[in-house]
Amino acid sequence: MLIRSIAALLVVTAAAFARDPVVVTLADSATPPASEVTVGHVATLSGGTAKARAKIAALDLTDRRAGASVSRKQVGYRLRLAGFSEDEFVLVGADKVVIGVPRRGISVDEVAAVAKTELARLLGTAADEQAFTLAQPVLVKLPEVSDDDRVEITAVPHTAPVRPGRTQMDMTVKVNGTTKLTFSVVLAPDTHAAPPATAGSAEVVPAGGVRAKPAGNQFAADAVLVRALQPVRLVVNADGMRLEAVAEAMQDGKVGQQIKVRNPSSKKVVTGTVVGANEVEVAAGGNK
Repeated sequence: MLIRSIAALLVVTAAAFARDPVVVTLADSATPPASEVTVGHVATLSGGTAKARAKIAALDLTDRRAGASVSRKQVGYRLRLAGFSEDEFVLVGADKVVIGVPRRGISVDEVAAVAKTELARLLGTAADEQAFTLAQPVLVKLPEVSDDDRVEITAVPHTAPVRPGRTQMDMTVKVNGTTKLTFSVVLAPDTHAAPPATAGSAEVVPAGGVRAKPAGNQFAADAVLVRALQPVRLVVNADGMRLEAVAEAMQDGKVGQQIKVRNPSSKKVVTGTVVGANEVEVAAGGNK
């Protein structure tokens, strides 16, 4: 008799555990990371079995879009449609879940990349052959957008024609065809980057070595080989030693002309002779 009573109690207890419902607690709002919204995105689940919770969490509810929402009634209908009886789940929490769309701020790097690419195109060089840097920080607050938004960033030079050196670019940011922001950035040659190599130009040689020169007249007499505010290779020859550095030209120059150049770190100004494209040579101890 006692054994039968214990067995009956175990059966009742097992049945009670089997009917332990999954508690679905709906949030007031949710921002799903994926375009398809599931129960697991809008609610926390507890109770029941791990298998039942996983099945309920994976049930799809709607597509993520601006202004979308999910009601408690809709969630209950979706669970019953999936085969869950009303004693297998309990719905609590908010009556309606407002669906948000993930947003991010447009980055300064995105803006700078557009400006640099357009400036390089206008100068007739590949973007990876001309190094630019932002001369001033971008202080405006850039718009926030979602992954579903169509973002268009354009750059136009403030003045034309464009010349190598410090350049102001007027930027426009459009989101889904609507202009959200207009502002300006200033680009300058990156004085920390070595000037691009020029065909036929000299290579670095050991001290006392001979610099190779192409045969014949390499440059036209009236060709401007150095532009003001453009990075140049500064060559110093002294006592059989040849030293090189990157400097900033302060004047335009043709081959054989003397121009002033400035060391961007020390700000020291010296006079040198234009000897090639983006290349100026000075004697040791060159004067200001």
